[in-house]
Amino acid sequence: MPLDGHRLRLLTLTTLAAVVVTVAHAQVAKPTASRFPGPEESFAVASVKANRSGAIQWDFDAPPGRLVGTNVLLRDLIRFAYFIYGGDWDVRIAGPAWIKTARFDVDARTPGQVPQDRAMSMLRHLLAQRFGLKVHYEQREHPVYALVMARSDRRPGPQLTPQAIDCSTLTAPPPIDSARPICGNRGGPGRLTGGGMSMQQFALHLASVAGRTVIDETGLGPAGFDYDLRWSPDPANLDGPSIFTAIEEQLGLKLVPKSGPIEVLVIDSISEPTPN
Repeated sequence: MPLDGHRLRLLTLTTLAAVVVTVAHAQVAKPTASRFPGPEESFAVASVKANRSGAIQWDFDAPPGRLVGTNVLLRDLIRFAYFIYGGDWDVRIAGPAWIKTARFDVDARTPGQVPQDRAMSMLRHLLAQRFGLKVHYEQREHPVYALVMARSDRRPGPQLTPQAIDCSTLTAPPPIDSARPICGNRGGPGRLTGGGMSMQQFALHLASVAGRTVIDETGLGPAGFDYDLRWSPDPANLDGPSIFTAIEEQLGLKLVPKSGPIEVLVIDSISEPTPN
C-alpha cells in the first residue's frame, strides 16, 4: 500500500496516520525497557547492505519466516525493532544525525515461522551485531500535547461514544466491520477511527497525526470508546477542519501544548554495518 513513497505492512507496528491499519485491542500497550529482558535471538541468515539509490520510497515487510526491508532508514529499523510508536521519532530516538539519512536493504530469514515479537527480537540482535548498536532508556522533558476534555461540562462530542462491545470479554477475534474496527484502530489520510479503545490507546495513535507525544489527561480512565475522527490532511485545503478543530468539534476533546516527560531511546554507540 504505497503512500507518500512509503509502504509498511507490519500491522502491529504501524501507527502512521497515512497507512490504513487495524491494531488488535491487546497490541497497543506502550513497551518499556523491561519488555526486552535476556539475550536477543539471531536470524538463521541475514544480509545487510547500504542502499545509495537516492530513492525516497521504502518498503518493510515481515512475512512468515522472513524480514525484508528495502531502502529503509536506519532510524526506522531501530524504531521498528524497539516498538517506538507515535510520530515524533526524532525526539523518541536520541542518536547521531546520520541514522536519519543512511538507508539499508535487509533480507533475513528466521529459524522457522516465528511470531512478530520474536522477529523484532532478532532484528534488535542484528542491529547490535552488525551496527554495534547499544542503547538505554531515559525520561526526558519534551514538548507534548495533553489530551483533555474541551467542554466545562465534560460532555463528549457526537463522534465519541461508549464502546458498543466490551473488548475485554471477547474470547475470539472480533468480526470485521468495514466502517469501523471492532476493538481496534484504523487510520488513513484525514481519518482516524476506532472501536473499544481507551483514551490512553487513542492518545497513542493520535501522536502519529499530531506529530508529538500525546498524554491522556481526559480523566476518562480505562473505559473503552468508539470514535470516528475526520479532518483535512492538507493544511492548504480550507474545505475541511484542521486536526485540532476536528478533535474539539467531533470528539469534544482538545490538544493542549505543554512540556512533559517522555521515554527516549538513547543510542550509546552505533557505526556503519560490518560486512555480511
